Amino acid sequence: MAKENGEIITPVLIKTTTKKRKRKKTNVDKKNVVNKSIAKLLPKQGTITPHSSLPQLNIKSVVEPHLECAYCDKVIDNIASSIRGDEEKYYHFDCMLEKLTKDETLIDGEKISYIGRGTFAIISKNEEGKLIFRKTIEVEKAEVFNQMKKYVEGIKE
Repeated sequence: MAKENGEIITPVLIKTTTKKRKRKKTNVDKKNVVNKSIAKLLPKQGTITPHSSLPQLNIKSVVEPHLECAYCDKVIDNIASSIRGDEEKYYHFDCMLEKLTKDETLIDGEKISYIGRGTFAIISKNEEGKLIFRKTIEVEKAEVFNQMKKYVEGIKE
């Protein structure tokens, strides 16, 4: 530090600017690069060549029967989601649930629920929160279900 006229002169640091390296801009779209890399990982779409010397099996397709719902008179698109009621009438699952709700007298807090194998039940909860089955309603018998299963298997092409 030098003194001039009794004053202390402190050196001032002058910051020099350095040149920053600039990255080259490319016209590559990041999204496009990601899509191409994912496409390389996925199997090719289209015809698949078998990797086995065994002959390929012919897979049968199901042709849906065009039945009408006995409740709403609309065509049942998926026969697997239908229920066959009495007198060989078919119903949409939701239509059967609505029909049973209208036919049965429900007390407060009770609901009708499907419990499997063509059977519905009127259920409620007790004070402990456990389900109680007040009544079971068998809509579709096991023989009818097996007949429909054989029918659908028979119409496969």
